[in-house]
Amino acid sequence: MIEEIGRMIGYDNITPVSPMLAVKPVRLSGVKQFHRKIQDFMVLQGRALQIMTYPLTGADLLKKAMWPVMNDHLVLLNSLSVEQDRMRPSIVPSVLEMVSNNQKNYDAFSFFELGRSYLDYEKERSQLVIGLYSKDQTRFLELVNITEKLFSALNVAVNLGPKNDKFPNAVVPAQWTGIHPDEYLNVQVMGKFCGALTTVHPLVLKNFKVKGFLALAVIDLTDFESKEMKDKTKYTPLSKFPSSSCDFTVVMNKDAPAAAAITALNSLKQKEIKSKSIVDVFVMNETQKAVSIRTVFEDSEKTLAPEIIKDLEQKVVQALEKSGLSLKS
Repeated sequence: MIEEIGRMIGYDNITPVSPMLAVKPVRLSGVKQFHRKIQDFMVLQGRALQIMTYPLTGADLLKKAMWPVMNDHLVLLNSLSVEQDRMRPSIVPSVLEMVSNNQKNYDAFSFFELGRSYLDYEKERSQLVIGLYSKDQTRFLELVNITEKLFSALNVAVNLGPKNDKFPNAVVPAQWTGIHPDEYLNVQVMGKFCGALTTVHPLVLKNFKVKGFLALAVIDLTDFESKEMKDKTKYTPLSKFPSSSCDFTVVMNKDAPAAAAITALNSLKQKEIKSKSIVDVFVMNETQKAVSIRTVFEDSEKTLAPEIIKDLEQKVVQALEKSGLSLKS
């Protein structure tokens, strides 16, 4: 109607007038900004591709993934397909199906997804899943390093610890067959278990005909994604003096967490020890495994003398032996 009136009057006879309302730029919400930080980090630092899977799933896929929660109370009344007849209780089954389709064409790849899971009518959960796949070797340690760096970039304090049967983890249920007996860590933020890191058990991968190793981090962001985190980033000048690194390989029980080697060194209060990290884990036999730790020594005020480095190495060895970890001969 307005267009016809304009034609009758003549468009040339109408004086152009700018809109009277101010046009303001749209600002992202705190949650969106938080998700953007995750996306930027995973793409630029994690070298991962973002995927998007459908929030609907079917009973067959959940059974195939051996997921203990079936969400029978969230079944749609008029679903278009039995393969998508209910809201998914977790992103994990959908991710396993995606890995099954892509492992045919790639020997290794990294990915992540920011999506939703549903446990109840009023419990829509925001989840982050990070996956590292390789046909040749496990990438669990790489996943641990990426997760720690991600939380550091988000200014969120995180604690990665071993499985604790006293406090159940609702994000990755203990009943799930896909949990690896050795390569597993709980994710704890603000005193709550909000996820887990694990290498998916071969029994589950076999159902999807996946050959190789898949390490997954499943993290529930709901409780802290909307909270404002203070930026605790500290900038320090680059050291003018060289650093020295030294690797130590210790023998421990196969069932013991590899992180225990790092915990043993936390008691050392030497300012020259700048960092401690696990670089490799390999199984020696049915009862033992070897864990390689890399320490970096550095003094910001001077070049470390050989005798000082030797003394620091001895203190590291003593701290490991005090915790019951002997060097591999």
